[in-house]
Amino acid sequence: MLVHSGTFELLSEVAIAVAGFAGVASAFGGRDRSFGPIDLLRLTALFQYSGVVLGGCFALFTFEATGLGPSISFGVVSLAAAILYGLLAFSTLPRAYRLATSEETSTSPGRIYFIAATYFIFVPILTFNAVVLSREWPIIVVFSSSLLIALWLFHGLLTRKG
Repeated sequence: MLVHSGTFELLSEVAIAVAGFAGVASAFGGRDRSFGPIDLLRLTALFQYSGVVLGGCFALFTFEATGLGPSISFGVVSLAAAILYGLLAFSTLPRAYRLATSEETSTSPGRIYFIAATYFIFVPILTFNAVVLSREWPIIVVFSSSLLIALWLFHGLLTRKG
């Protein structure tokens, strides 16, 4: 049984809200949606963060409904999220590196690398949780951090150019 089921409900609601507002903002980007490369990276990462959080929360709700034990649920969700974050890191890192070394972008390389690096921070935390701990709190920490980063990316998408 999820001890902090309300927390995961809140996280899933925030993930939906962030992705929804980003969708509306991108729709207002015009019919051609001519985003620059850094804005595309922000938008893609924003949806990735929100998607992993939402999928992880839905998986926890599903496991709870099936009666699967909490430690197994937390382990499976942690491992699945770690794999997803790892895959997303390897798809995001080359683009982040190209943007950070490009003279076309005015965004500091540190901000760009931060987007890619967070995936690599989340993977060990979630893997350790899957293999050793099987607890709720690491999932809450990673999912909350993901949504805070997604909000930061959303802010950058709305207020920064290039």
